[in-house]
Amino acid sequence: MVAEPRRTRPWSHPAAHSAVDTARDALDGTAVERSQVQAEMEKRILVVDDDEWVLFVLLHTLMALGSEYDVVTAKSGAEAWDKAQEQPFDLLITDLGMPAPDGVELTEMIRATSPETVVVWITAYGGPAIRPDCRRLDVYRCLEKPVEVAQIRRVARQALEHGGPNKPRAIAAAAS
Repeated sequence: MVAEPRRTRPWSHPAAHSAVDTARDALDGTAVERSQVQAEMEKRILVVDDDEWVLFVLLHTLMALGSEYDVVTAKSGAEAWDKAQEQPFDLLITDLGMPAPDGVELTEMIRATSPETVVVWITAYGGPAIRPDCRRLDVYRCLEKPVEVAQIRRVARQALEHGGPNKPRAIAAAAS
């Protein structure tokens, strides 16, 4: 029996890859290559807030950015730290006012192990008092609650596009 030559097609989106193709790829080794490429394209966002309603809104707001973003949530600084130890994130969006570790302490911990992670703070207690910590920890933005849906999407996109290491930071009015 002569094997039929396998048809190849370029893939541009994971959803375009059928289950049959996935099974074939697993046999010929290209599944690993494809998953590595997909992981490299996907931006990981960790969202931390101890208020479940705020966390729910932020999760769904950021999921609307598209499938190229992997949004993970945590209800505490400790849970966020555990998740960050498993795999680094491109963006950390954290509330400041949480039980220990709070947002500042969590940022210090993340900076020690993953300095390239872009950080956005969300707080109800902004103002000049947090400005030194913003600068010291190289925080991309500090947003004051309540945060509008459009604003958090815009800031997340900007942070991921322009907020890498050694890039200029734009500390928001909450820190001014």
